[in-house]
Amino acid sequence: MAIMGVIAIAGVTPAVQATDANRGKVIEKLARAANPNLSTYQNAAFKLSIQYPRTWRKQEQITGLLVMFLSPKESNADKFQENLNILVRPLARPATLAEATKLGTQQMKEMLSDFKLISSKTTTLGNSPANQIVFTGKQGKFNLKWMQTYTIKNKKIYVLTYTAEVGKYSTFLGTIQKTLNSFRLN
Repeated sequence: MAIMGVIAIAGVTPAVQATDANRGKVIEKLARAANPNLSTYQNAAFKLSIQYPRTWRKQEQITGLLVMFLSPKESNADKFQENLNILVRPLARPATLAEATKLGTQQMKEMLSDFKLISSKTTTLGNSPANQIVFTGKQGKFNLKWMQTYTIKNKKIYVLTYTAEVGKYSTFLGTIQKTLNSFRLN
């Protein structure tokens, strides 16, 4: 039924019925019709989907991450590609969103030099309650700014992390917000 609602809103009539075998293809076609500048990433194992800029490169099978989306290089001199990544982990024990966010923040403090927490707020992600933190720090030779958004569903923690050079953070922020707003957990 949710597919049919999307179809009606988009004004597109699919030529095939949305079965389990072709549902992903139908969703991708509908997403392209609604916004031709976005591609849709879906992961059946974790029952999630997200739209990302078509010009960004998708990388899977990165140690510790489900997927990463990398911005295009702005020039040959561009040494850091801004990115959004998704990490999904089963919870070893029941935890609240506040506990998970606090642990994540602590881990970032330990991993980065010059860590500085800029903001922390509650929000939503994929229609689920979420926490979002923004912070800066130094990783290697790069001065970076991060936005991490945490949510918990079905005994799993989902962490979406946007990473950018400090001076370029706001350049991609609108794109990242649209991408985060498209995130869905089923």
